[in-house]
Amino acid sequence: MKILYVASKPDWGGATVVLYHIIKQLYSKHEIIVVVPTNSGRLIDELHILGVQIYIINYELNIYYKSFNIVKSILISFRRLLRTYKARKKFEHLVSVLKPDVVHCNVGPIDISLDVCLKFGIPHIWHMREYQNLDFNMTFIPSRNFFLKRIHKEGNYNIAITKDVYEHWRLRKEIDVVIYDPVVEEPPFVCQQKKSNYFLFVGRIEESKGLYDVLVAFSLFHKENDKFYLKIVGDYNTSSRYYMKCVKLIQKEGLESFVFWEGHRNDVFLFMQKAVAQIVASRCEGFGLITAEAMFNKCLVIGKNNAGTKEQLDNGVKITGSEIGLRFENTKELLDCMRIAVSCDFSEMIDYAYRTVAIQYTAKAYCNRLLEYYQKIVRMYVNSI
Repeated sequence: MKILYVASKPDWGGATVVLYHIIKQLYSKHEIIVVVPTNSGRLIDELHILGVQIYIINYELNIYYKSFNIVKSILISFRRLLRTYKARKKFEHLVSVLKPDVVHCNVGPIDISLDVCLKFGIPHIWHMREYQNLDFNMTFIPSRNFFLKRIHKEGNYNIAITKDVYEHWRLRKEIDVVIYDPVVEEPPFVCQQKKSNYFLFVGRIEESKGLYDVLVAFSLFHKENDKFYLKIVGDYNTSSRYYMKCVKLIQKEGLESFVFWEGHRNDVFLFMQKAVAQIVASRCEGFGLITAEAMFNKCLVIGKNNAGTKEQLDNGVKITGSEIGLRFENTKELLDCMRIAVSCDFSEMIDYAYRTVAIQYTAKAYCNRLLEYYQKIVRMYVNSI
């Protein structure tokens, strides 16, 4: 099968990491082609090592730019719309030459491939990895309703990363599917590590990920117990308003010696293995790969009880009959979870969580499911024309 993937930025983040490991599983038996918007990034480096065909087309997310400067917002949003149009023309030429069997767009807010596929009679898959408005405060150009109409077009098929995302986009029974993202890399060892005295936060430093709420809870926890630290792993921009807001809180509460900004790390699994607990505080997480990764690295998860995080915890209850993490709804409950995490033995819960991930989120099972879906939609598409 010849499969063409349309990727988002080739930086090493959740959707990109999953895409790479899909390709790594499939490229030896299938012809894989990847379209990316820039010519640099770790994804490109890794694909070159595999020998995968890569094409560069200059596109970006087809969403409104939001700024306090209205004129700037309008101009940049218009530029994005124009760039999408131009990218679609280049993509059309590429598809006419390559003639793939399936085109798979790896994230929702990229809109260069659907119309081209419909024109050439090629099944198109859109991967719904985000809520857009609820998690990232995005609005698709020109509107959410326009996007809904596009993803429900005949000839387009959708994969949602959770049942909740599936419902959010009103996806279609018998046509669209839920396939949970896999834990894409096994840690070098999964034996129980000796825990160090820190809580862990992993993710981008932005409002949707909830770091400020974690800092509020940690500041209250610190007043009761000053033996623990908070380590923050993830990219951040020191000039962003949200980062500065977090720094001001740290300074106000005198936490400079107890909160560590670790930045981007390639050894994040080691951080997970040694943390007392990893806190997942996203206001509306699509799936939360880091949640599953923490569980696979035998790290207790303290998760906000909503969206994809809740669904992962609920899956654990269904599979093991027991809770696989601590849940919270607000800052007070998060504080209570932190108190409990340092005072009780959660080795059994950690084992249940590991078992859930090992059963539910393996890369091999994921790719088998994905290939089955590719084959199904090719048959469905042929029968529909």
